[in-house]
This record gives sequence, C-alpha cells and structure tokens, in this order.
Amino acid sequence: MGKDTEKRIALSVQDDVLADALEAFLSVHYTLLRDDGKAEYDLRLVDHAAERNDGRDLAVKIPLRAGVLLDMIGQFFARQEAASLKQVLTIGKCRFIPAERILRLKAGSGEAPLTEKEADILLYLYNRTGENVTRAELLENVWKYNAAVNTRTLETHIYRLRQKIQALSGEPLIETGEEGYIFTGNKKK
Repeated sequence: MGKDTEKRIALSVQDDVLADALEAFLSVHYTLLRDDGKAEYDLRLVDHAAERNDGRDLAVKIPLRAGVLLDMIGQFFARQEAASLKQVLTIGKCRFIPAERILRLKAGSGEAPLTEKEADILLYLYNRTGENVTRAELLENVWKYNAAVNTRTLETHIYRLRQKIQALSGEPLIETGEEGYIFTGNKKK
C-alpha cells in the first residue's frame, strides 16, 4: 500500500506513547498531524470521549492490532467517499447506492431499502469482493465489537441482506466460506 498523501489524519490521543506509535505506523500510509483544534483533517483518531465529533472521529482502543486499524481507516474513507460522491455500485443485477442505503434493480422498478448496518456490511464485502471475510473481521470493522462477543447479530443481518439481494436479483451474491463470508458480486460501476 502506497502513501495516500491526500488523506489527512489528526491524532487526538492523550497517551503520548500511543500517539508516537500511531504516528510512526500510520505516517507510512497517510499524512498525519497532531490535533491542535485548528488542524484541517479528513479523519481524527481519538482514545477518549471527544468534545467535538462531527462524524470524522474514530476511536482507538488498546490492545490495538495494526491490520484491524488499517481496515477501519480504509472502511471509514470508503464510506466517506461513497457518501460524498453519491457513488453507485453494481451488485449483480442491482445498483447499490451506499449514501442512500438503497439497492435497486438496474432494469425495472424493484428496490429494497437497507438498514445502516446492512449497507455497511454490503459496502465492506463489496470492497473485499472474492475474499473470505471472517465473522470476527466484520464484527470488529462494522460493529466495532470484540470478536469474542457472543452475538448472533451479524448472522441475522447477513441473512436479511441475502434475502433482499436474492429477492431483487435472483442471485445469491453472499456465500458462506470456510471461516466467514465471500461476496461474489462484480465491482463494475
């Protein structure tokens, strides 16, 4: 992964050791700055309750896994880009509009509204088309849950999302893999 110099991440972390570690790790990928209250940024990493949160804050917790943090940041920027561009993604015979949380047939008048979590799951899986995405990864990146949490929430959302996709397109585009889920839809716009 190359450096995305257009993306600015502000660090608003009270723990200096954590801030230094985040800066050393993330500066390879992004432009970083310390949050002084005046900095212009695309995303702000916080380790405390933020006094101002305009939707661009991402909480970091210890212990912190580098890969999970990069996935969370990547998913944040993917949602931000989709919302700002009103991007339309092709999902089999449907069009997915993340900003509106809607799935529409390309031809015809069928559509299905999606919940926020269904839209987040679909966008996350779409960005990982063809890859096995584990249950733990979805819980951590979509819900921000610890993977050890015993919940059937993910399975319920996947089931409902599959029903909506199948009802519209007639295609089962989310398959169950060995350790998670595989999105088999295409990535054409």
